[in-house]
Amino acid sequence: MQHHNPASVKTRRTQSIQAAGAAGPLRRSSLLVHSDALMTTPQPPLQRRSFARWLLVCALALEMLYLALLLLLSAQRGEPDPLRAFWLAHLPWLHHVRGVIEIVKPLGLYVGWLNPTTAVGFANIQLFLLCLGLGVLACAVGLVQQAAPTTRFLSRQPLVFWMICLFTLLFGATMVIGPAHLTVFSQQMLLSGFYGQLVVETHLNPYVFTAWGSVQDTFQQLLVSSQASSAPPIPLLSFGPVWLDSSILLILATHQSVPLFLLSMRLAAALGHLLSVVLLWHILSQAHPAVRNAATLFYAWNPLILLLGIFQVHQEMLLIPLILLAIFFFQRNALLLSWVFLLLASLVNFAALLLLPLFLCAMGRRMRFIWWFWSTCWWLGLFVISLLVFVLAYIPYWQGGDLVDLQARLIELFLPTRALGSLDATLLQVPLRLPALIPWLAQPEHWMLFTLLVVIISLLCTIWLVDTIEWVLACSCIGLFLLVIFLPTYWPWYVFFPLILALCSTRRSPIQLAVALLFGALLNYYFWERHLVWPGQGLVTVGLPCLLWGWIWFFTSIWERLRAREMEGVVQPVSRPLRLIRPPWLSRPQRGLSDDL
Repeated sequence: MQHHNPASVKTRRTQSIQAAGAAGPLRRSSLLVHSDALMTTPQPPLQRRSFARWLLVCALALEMLYLALLLLLSAQRGEPDPLRAFWLAHLPWLHHVRGVIEIVKPLGLYVGWLNPTTAVGFANIQLFLLCLGLGVLACAVGLVQQAAPTTRFLSRQPLVFWMICLFTLLFGATMVIGPAHLTVFSQQMLLSGFYGQLVVETHLNPYVFTAWGSVQDTFQQLLVSSQASSAPPIPLLSFGPVWLDSSILLILATHQSVPLFLLSMRLAAALGHLLSVVLLWHILSQAHPAVRNAATLFYAWNPLILLLGIFQVHQEMLLIPLILLAIFFFQRNALLLSWVFLLLASLVNFAALLLLPLFLCAMGRRMRFIWWFWSTCWWLGLFVISLLVFVLAYIPYWQGGDLVDLQARLIELFLPTRALGSLDATLLQVPLRLPALIPWLAQPEHWMLFTLLVVIISLLCTIWLVDTIEWVLACSCIGLFLLVIFLPTYWPWYVFFPLILALCSTRRSPIQLAVALLFGALLNYYFWERHLVWPGQGLVTVGLPCLLWGWIWFFTSIWERLRAREMEGVVQPVSRPLRLIRPPWLSRPQRGLSDDL
């Protein structure tokens, strides 16, 4: 007779019960385990090197395109350009770059629409290079996003981040050394230099200065030449005091030299762009790590942002880093620092004022669980800091100011008298019989009031949703998109501010609308370079991108609903909770899973 050890029998019985109970969930979760293994398995070194190699190829291709654009911009066109003459006189080494353009001149003679010596050929080649650059950028973004969920080393090692920063610095340096041209897009640089020099030389208040003929300098002569086109001058009050302060510092640092001032502005814009890239990567690392590399790459290497933001400097290149600093510190619960940077951003461009009530609501939601005494002290300190920042920013320009002139400038800013390149300009020129209310509403001053009313109503309707920074960015995107679409005057760099907020929010619909408006801004830039401006331009540059975005959003929503209905028909395995298995009598119960699934 064979004797069995009771301990071994009990062990075998326990193991068989546990194995039987675990067989069901193992079979059900085999697909999930397999997908997790694909997500966590590191790629072999060959695939890592291949990914880095292809990203390097895309970056070098973009650099070649930007160098080609630089050579194109250094070409001598038919019309005289005083700003280009000043630039080449103070930077003589650029004369050696001009000879390279002679290689492509024979091609332009055979293909007339690509002749770089004419305005039409110059604009056509620019459009071709920019579209090609956007295509290469799309390939790089798709490569990074495809490799992100399957390559584990991308989340551990800073390979992509350092490549983005390195080539962003290289692209910025390429745009910095590009020759300056006197176009409508260089008005903001020249106007900033003029008012900075006005403060330094004559100590006049630029916010109330109206006597243009009393001061004669190089900046004013160049501005008069640039305003010979049909473009209106940029109003001064669109420049906040922080932007004017930075212009004064650059004028003092460059000893009032026009080429050195433009070069220093480009250098500051390139450094600000690099800072924005670093901040955007860190913000997305905490908010949405799966898309941080692709979103940062799309913003950092974007040819239109590099061209209009660094080559033709605009104040959005200072506004965006300040906004990103406010978001960065808000994510890390440094609310006072976030509020200070948001105030500085609103003192650069008044469009940032739309974000103030949204940030205030989000801060109030975070402070509601603090004891009332400390909460009252915190709000009082926030009010004192806000008042101090505004007083320190405006007090240098308030001394000796005339309230009548300041009021006239405010009316000029918020109630414009001219519509250009917008939907309002198109509505004014519609050759149809319309009701009397529509022509009255289409007047720029009435249209501006209507736009502000729509934006304020949208903010009031969405402000109750604001409790996190993600909802702050999503709601602010709505207001900014409405402001960009319905403003009486439209310029391509207006899209940069909503674009960076849409990328930070990581929501698909705002990003799609921002990308569509970015292509409309590219068309707007092309039309201005060809001196082709007509009343219906807003339908192509603003209306058509919004229409395309609407159709894309409609079809993607229908597709998602259909896919959801198809998935409803698939039988999903139902997981049952743990329960005690009925053990044999006179035996200690064991906890496990039943095998009757």
